Amino acid sequence: MKEQGYLALSRKKKQSKNFEDEKIDRLVRDYSAATDLVGLDWRKMKIPPVLGSSGHDWLFKLMQPMKEILHVKETLQADLEREPTDDELAEATNIDVDQLRKQLEIGRAARHKLIKAAVVILCSICVHPPLKLEHERSYPTWKEDG
Repeated sequence: MKEQGYLALSRKKKQSKNFEDEKIDRLVRDYSAATDLVGLDWRKMKIPPVLGSSGHDWLFKLMQPMKEILHVKETLQADLEREPTDDELAEATNIDVDQLRKQLEIGRAARHKLIKAAVVILCSICVHPPLKLEHERSYPTWKEDG
């Protein structure tokens, strides 16, 4: 009886891990290249829904290894006084080169998805500015300030 429960639990963990891997693969496939946000026709583009807090949390979690790798890269670059190779960077972070490249690719894809979501929000604000209260600054001055 205990063996069946253990097998069911291990199968569930494996399915959960496979689902997480599929989500990461889809993220990398869809967002690995920088999106040309200027050339997009926003009227014809299917605008994705705004990310929820769990989506933001998941993407920020995926970006953490990339941030650590880039921090180590900056430190190495200062020490070596040149751009470190992938092998040197992998040795400094104690992971192999393939894992290093995969983590950087996943982190970049997560960053691109966050940027795209932020641009969608900004564009929707430009199209439908929030209602102005009397004591607030007007929308054009807020837009001019950046």
